[in-house]
Amino acid sequence: SNRPGGQGGMDFWLSENRNYRDRTGKPIWMEPTNLNELSTMGFDGPFTIQFDEEGRPKEIYFTSIRTEATRKDGFKGLNIYYTHRESSLEKWSVPIHLNDLNSDFDDKMPAISPDGKYLVFSSNRPGGFGEFDLWISERVNTASDPNPKWSRPINIGKKVNTAANEIMPYFHYDNLTLYFSSDREDEYHKYNFFGIDMDEQY
Repeated sequence: SNRPGGQGGMDFWLSENRNYRDRTGKPIWMEPTNLNELSTMGFDGPFTIQFDEEGRPKEIYFTSIRTEATRKDGFKGLNIYYTHRESSLEKWSVPIHLNDLNSDFDDKMPAISPDGKYLVFSSNRPGGFGEFDLWISERVNTASDPNPKWSRPINIGKKVNTAANEIMPYFHYDNLTLYFSSDREDEYHKYNFFGIDMDEQY
């Protein structure tokens, strides 16, 4: 949100549900607070959250760009950054640029699987089927390690990707279904929702 009280531009805000343990009840949302540790005066965009066993945010992967305003390291274009909750301090770590995932092209809109093993994102890097494709990487160290290591991203394949744009991936909590948006087969480049069973894909 770019509401007053932020760092400038589009910032990250957090609201916690007081009633989160009751999955069938009505949520009770706390007043949103600005995540000062993550927000900058530049662009801070689409994100994905990994939760701990208590249902609290543990890791955040998000889209940003290296500029003087964001004060971040990174390659050319959009990049994926990572931060984790430092439990002893109840704050977020300084975001880091993920060299394992990023390229000198636009890498954006990450989605982490509920088990924390896979991360899917949209990129226009070479080796794809068209404009923006979905790419996937597997975590090569344990999810409890606060310094994640990721395998070299591979294109998720032609069952998902086309000559058009595939963006905004999102994992269902069943850890199997991947949802995404695409403007395929639409002469006006309007986006529609699609889904795929990852067991069938891999």
